[in-house]
Amino acid sequence: MTRVRVWPGRDIGSADVLPAELEDAAELDALREALQIVEGPARSCSCTGGPESETFAADGRPIASLTMHMRVKLRTAPWDGDAPLRDPATV
Repeated sequence: MTRVRVWPGRDIGSADVLPAELEDAAELDALREALQIVEGPARSCSCTGGPESETFAADGRPIASLTMHMRVKLRTAPWDGDAPLRDPATV
């Protein structure tokens, strides 16, 4: 992951909302650390979540989209549920 685009809500691609872009290596390392999850069975809530982050490889190819839920969980397409963050206060 060499770049992350963070949208404040479920507004990906909206002309009215500008995303934050992270490309600095130290910021990306801090984000990786903050997004550590607790592995194990996960449950999903029914909210749409937000903010949403898009991650990109060095060649610009999208890797994954992650959505924050209830300020304490992450959701992405391949998972069966929302994964709890190890330390939600760091995000």
